[in-house]
Amino acid sequence: MRGRDPIGEIALASGFCDQSHLNRQFLKAYGVTPGEFARLCGRRPEVSSVQDETAGAA
Repeated sequence: MRGRDPIGEIALASGFCDQSHLNRQFLKAYGVTPGEFARLCGRRPEVSSVQDETAGAA
């Protein structure tokens, strides 16, 4: 798995039945969801910044 793989794929590869199961367990253990953790670590772009970039391309 790479840092930019979709969280759903990471969940399945890690043995979780689906992404929501991973999210619940991750939140319980670390206090943030996997997506929030990835954004805090700089591995996933903020949704608003992606939307801003695509809006400028039009």
